[in-house]
Amino acid sequence: LMSEEPSIQEELYNTYWSKLEELLPSQHLVDFFRDYITLKTSKIPKKDDVYYTFKKYHNALNCDLTTLFKELTNYAKYYDWFISCNSNNPKINSYLKDLQELKCTTVYPFLLFLFAERFTENKITNDDLYQSFDVIFSYIIRRLLCEYPTNSLNKIFASMKLAIDKNKKPVMEAKISDVLLSKK
Repeated sequence: LMSEEPSIQEELYNTYWSKLEELLPSQHLVDFFRDYITLKTSKIPKKDDVYYTFKKYHNALNCDLTTLFKELTNYAKYYDWFISCNSNNPKINSYLKDLQELKCTTVYPFLLFLFAERFTENKITNDDLYQSFDVIFSYIIRRLLCEYPTNSLNKIFASMKLAIDKNKKPVMEAKISDVLLSKK
């Protein structure tokens, strides 16, 4: 915001940034931006580099701040659902609670994509989202049962959107299954 005129700064702050702060407590804001950048770039920034990575991402975007803040506000709403399990859909909340119990937050960047596909773009249905959750849970649980280390999950889910975009199957669940089955 600092590169904008004071009146625009104030308008953007009041309209968007303050909503981000309302949705996400400060301890979750950096994680949100880190996961957002991971989704958009398929690279996981170090926590200390989130601000600079986001700034670099924004400069490369070459879009106006209003468009960016609208998107961030939508994604922050979904992120609040992840943290609080408070969407208006009990089944989704149940999935989110299960993720919390597994302490599997590395899936959040990919979930941001799925939730945007469902609730912003309407490209998938609730059933598609549920089936996607089922595939993701199956994969995570199988890895746990096989005692595979969880440290590689962050890289797998960081690159999921790119892999999904390349997959030509019409059903999201099939795309996710293909991508996860291709992993060692």
